[in-house]
Amino acid sequence: MAITIGYEKYDAGPFRFPTVVHLRFDHESVSQDHRYPGEKHVRRINEMRAGRLVRFRRDITPYQGLIPLEVWPIGTPFYDRVVVKVPPAMALGNYRLEIAIDRQTLLPNLEVGDLLYNRDHFSGKSCVGFELVGSVVRQ
Repeated sequence: MAITIGYEKYDAGPFRFPTVVHLRFDHESVSQDHRYPGEKHVRRINEMRAGRLVRFRRDITPYQGLIPLEVWPIGTPFYDRVVVKVPPAMALGNYRLEIAIDRQTLLPNLEVGDLLYNRDHFSGKSCVGFELVGSVVRQ
């Protein structure tokens, strides 16, 4: 699957850790809110039983890290094309793609809710839906 991501820098800002983009692919069966504590573990157990995944995530660095954020011109849009391989164990059906931009750190700063709920540190803004039909993706 090929995805085009647009970036635009609005201010110079201080020096920061490198940027990472979380691409999260959620099946329509994955809730978009906190339903009950432990829902993440129930989802994972159900995935193992069925032998099918309903969520996967890819973390990317804009431009493979070749153009650091500090040297991007302010106010100029950039576009990056990323190819993501869909795991063969993905369940068929409708998915949504969420994108979240974060800073790379040596240790993630997770909260208790990140360990219990499907909506966690890696959740982002839903930007596009698509359907997975066999080995074909339809938007």
